[in-house]
Amino acid sequence: FYQPPRENPLTGWIEQQPSANPHHDWNEKIYEQCYAPNSASRVLDGKAKIKDTVNNYAFMNFNIGPTLFSWLEETHSRTYDRIIEGDGLSCERLDGHGNAIAQVYNHAIMPLASDEDKRLQIRWGIEDFRRRFGREPEGMWLAETAINMNTVVALIREGIKFTVLSPTQAFRVRSLKGEDWVDVSNNSIDTKQAYRIFPTSENGTPLEKGYLDVFFYDMTLSSAVGFEHLLTSASKLGDRINAAFDIHNPESQLVSVCTDGESYGHHEAFGDMCAAYLFHDLSLRMGMIPVSYAWYLAKFPPNFEVKLKNSDTEGTAWSCMHGVGRWCRDCGCSTGGEAKWNQAWRAPLREAMDTVKESADKLLKQKWEKYFSDDEKSKLSASQGWSVNPEVRQQWWNDHLLPGTDAILAFRLLELLKYSQYIYTSCAWFFAEISGIEAMQNLRYAQRCLQILEELEGKSPRPAFLEILSKIKSNVGEKSGETLFIELEEETLPLELYLGLDEWVEARMDSLLSRPKNRLWHCSQKQWWTKAGYELHRFEFIHTISAERRRIALVTAMDWIDTDAIYWSNRMDKEVHDWLELSRHSDDAAIVDLMKNSPLLRLPVTHLPTDVKANLAFQLEKRHWEQSEEAAKHEEGVLAKISIQFNRIRWATPAIVEKRLALARNYNFSHKLNEALNTNEPSDFEAALAIAKDMGKAGLFPDLGPARLKLYPYLRRVGVRLATNPESSDFKSLFLLLDLIDTLDLRSQRYRMENLATPMLGLLYNWTANREKYPEMDIVAAISLLDRLNFSTDILRQRIEGSTRA
Repeated sequence: FYQPPRENPLTGWIEQQPSANPHHDWNEKIYEQCYAPNSASRVLDGKAKIKDTVNNYAFMNFNIGPTLFSWLEETHSRTYDRIIEGDGLSCERLDGHGNAIAQVYNHAIMPLASDEDKRLQIRWGIEDFRRRFGREPEGMWLAETAINMNTVVALIREGIKFTVLSPTQAFRVRSLKGEDWVDVSNNSIDTKQAYRIFPTSENGTPLEKGYLDVFFYDMTLSSAVGFEHLLTSASKLGDRINAAFDIHNPESQLVSVCTDGESYGHHEAFGDMCAAYLFHDLSLRMGMIPVSYAWYLAKFPPNFEVKLKNSDTEGTAWSCMHGVGRWCRDCGCSTGGEAKWNQAWRAPLREAMDTVKESADKLLKQKWEKYFSDDEKSKLSASQGWSVNPEVRQQWWNDHLLPGTDAILAFRLLELLKYSQYIYTSCAWFFAEISGIEAMQNLRYAQRCLQILEELEGKSPRPAFLEILSKIKSNVGEKSGETLFIELEEETLPLELYLGLDEWVEARMDSLLSRPKNRLWHCSQKQWWTKAGYELHRFEFIHTISAERRRIALVTAMDWIDTDAIYWSNRMDKEVHDWLELSRHSDDAAIVDLMKNSPLLRLPVTHLPTDVKANLAFQLEKRHWEQSEEAAKHEEGVLAKISIQFNRIRWATPAIVEKRLALARNYNFSHKLNEALNTNEPSDFEAALAIAKDMGKAGLFPDLGPARLKLYPYLRRVGVRLATNPESSDFKSLFLLLDLIDTLDLRSQRYRMENLATPMLGLLYNWTANREKYPEMDIVAAISLLDRLNFSTDILRQRIEGSTRA
């Protein structure tokens, strides 16, 4: 399970990605389809009712990339906790050998990294793993399983016991007893056991003490999961896994199915449920035990040594048949794209990144030890310095910042260290086109590195960087890489403007669209006043680590609908200060002339960040609905009468009348739903439901309008009540809401409602112990709700009837 870092490096926010529509961004989309479902996957009985939910993370080996895990920790804490809980459950089941596997930090291709960068990637991955799971990692997943002998040595030095590879990467094997080598370069290696790699050079000279153990996955079976849709049938999947065992071999065997985690729900809808049924039911009946690699390795250590292909040169990977060419040249491997596209841009993109990295490394070597204690230790733990967990973050700074040093410059160095690693995140080279979001994201990190180098050094490798990028030609529109980068820079706003716009949006807009607050900046001062239809704002922001201050003046139209620009300045010099004070104390008539001679800069609304545009668009939509609702109440009655009269004379109702009637009903529906979500009154839900049903009979599906953003928060509040105080739950409103969700075919909301009701299932299963705790609970209504949510309740009813009689 992995996503590349997607944050704007200036703000730390993930901005809206239209290609992920209707979700905010790709993290959110795959979270909804994959990460969350796997934490509570449904197991159905013979009547297609939910008989249990399974935390798949407790049964499948998995890695969560640190860049994804940080996002989950900050935005979806419940799923984050369930993932960690899954590893804990696997540790209990498997003698302390959990399912979770560490990952190199930001998915860099290890054979292409320097020795120092390999160490950082591994150590940061270990530190991240240790903090989250509370134990040392035994294994580490390598990005794209890319490996060579230098990577093996780096893993051994950091205490990693094993990794997982493709059988296409194996060259030859021999018994640890020293027998002759057997060639397995045609993918014929037996994948049902572990192997051992000894770190030696091409001529056999030892490079490091110790060894690294390795598992090779079953390639046929794994490909079938990914490309033959095995996840559409748990029984077929179980049969294929069972058939992979060698019935003639009496020794213990491990069948290893290795895929992208996204297969389970994102690439294959409901693939998580297939896995859940396999773990919950089929594997037990078939006598197959889900285990962790670490447990198997402890029980059955290797009997054979393995040599890898190209191990003394650039190495190999699971998704490139040309070594690791996919991440450094036009090797022929790509995903998507048109027939005439090429990836000749890959080599110069890496070369351009190398120029940035070389300058960053030089500056870090010169300055790091002047700001941080214990140069090596502080670097190897530096990822904690930007942790989303404020306690972890602050502790690192307390431990490593040298007293009396400039914290602002120190933070710049930390940023430079971070983003000079992020520029090598593998996704930038994996796909078919440089102008895709993955490559452009890496260019944003390069841009931030250049900014820091110019701020700290007064110079940067920008000219050489742009010259190399100029050799790149995009497959789309034939823009050069230099042009793409310059356009990116033109679209990038100053940090103060991002912060100021975010503060303005939060004050003026609906909080339902707000993202998590910036974890590194907080608004320490805010002033605003209104003049002649303008709002004038003055904000000051303080960095929570370095205490750096940023100020901005922002002028917006009070009626922001009727404006084509926003005015701003981050100079805050005497000219701007005097202008703000003059505007503050001038009358409305004078402010119009003052605006004409303003020292502020003009930002066209077309250049606003995507999230600000999304907020503005939502407010426009909300205003439209609010203004239309009152007229709709009257128009619906008039149009309904007209429609009835057409029916009486048995004449077709004109299309314009039907369209206007449907629209009027939709406005009234949205209004009633808004009221219901605010009041929690059954009568309001009943009114909204009645309108929705009438529209459904006419073949119309209502648009929820602004109410769509209130539905999920409302369900969360319902879930808290169900879990903490089920006696106070208004079951009648819940039934009506569920009717509404089903009428509108809102599957994602129904799924959430099922999740929220799951704790009640456990509470009722243990009713004997909970009866005194909840004496006033309406058990009949609670069981009826579970029935309505498609839970299997026959056994539950029998248990409660038995406890009641007792």
